[in-house]
Amino acid sequence: FFWSLLEQLLKSQSGSRSGNDFWVAMSTIFINCFSYLFGETLHSSSVSRKSFSKFGGNTGLLLNFDAVYDIFCAALLEYGLIISGNRARFVRIMDDSLIHIHAKKFGQVWECFQNGYRPPIYDPGRVAGFDDRRTSLTLNIPVRQPEIIQEIRRVTSSLRGLPGVYVMPEDYYHITVKWLGFFKDQKKKEYDIEPEVLDLIIEQVERIISQIPPFVLRLKRVNGLGSFIIFEVSDNGAIAHLQGRFHEDATCIPVYPLEGEEWLPHLSIAGIKTLDSIEPLKQRAHQFREIEIGTIQVEEIYLSQAILQEPSPVCTSLHSFRLSSFVP
Repeated sequence: FFWSLLEQLLKSQSGSRSGNDFWVAMSTIFINCFSYLFGETLHSSSVSRKSFSKFGGNTGLLLNFDAVYDIFCAALLEYGLIISGNRARFVRIMDDSLIHIHAKKFGQVWECFQNGYRPPIYDPGRVAGFDDRRTSLTLNIPVRQPEIIQEIRRVTSSLRGLPGVYVMPEDYYHITVKWLGFFKDQKKKEYDIEPEVLDLIIEQVERIISQIPPFVLRLKRVNGLGSFIIFEVSDNGAIAHLQGRFHEDATCIPVYPLEGEEWLPHLSIAGIKTLDSIEPLKQRAHQFREIEIGTIQVEEIYLSQAILQEPSPVCTSLHSFRLSSFVP
């Protein structure tokens, strides 16, 4: 009965929303179903009380679908759950198994970095295998917090001066959420994104991200990943979850192999342009292996354009997306 009711309410978005008595009755049934499902009452929630006040004034009555749906989503967020698509299926935001998978893979990357590491050469003017594309599009989280930047400088200052190591400019610091592809006027490859498709992507990303609650990232540990020196990012599976939502609910967003549990969240701080300093680079990275940089509260995600050029890509933010205003 609960799932049937939820499906009916979801489908009714495009229908009539008149009839206050009907919506008050639906609100009551919805609240009772929630209480039965979780063994708690919706009114015990501070988020829910604020939502009642916002949508229903002093009466506490919810009179339309948006209010019913928003209050229910707010309550679910407190349990780390969201509604996925139009199928009334719940998805956990935090994935304990993914946390362990990423920790293990980062450990393997570190072992490779310290033993026989021979990275591909960092070339900011091109991306291997992408036919000289120059304008890359990503969804990312810029890192601008002064206290975080200050801690990063402790590491980057030790890397400056090493031959063949390029330290990224501070305005480049970001954590990639999803690589979208290359911006092109005309699509010739599967990873090309035309202007009209980008407009549709923005609409779909806006809808999905607005349903996701804010989350916390933790920056720690130096590592060597591919052509880069990085900080590992611990996110409790939040970025993989977002990528999964894009795969499932966004028809215009491309899907690539290196995503989900295969994607290791990270912040790049330097590129390796030659192997001249690889041994001292390993030693200096080892000194900061267990460093704790700090945490970032993520409330916005950005669509950014990167022009691939020497000495490093030039990034510009094109659009920002606010996460849900309901904090679990």
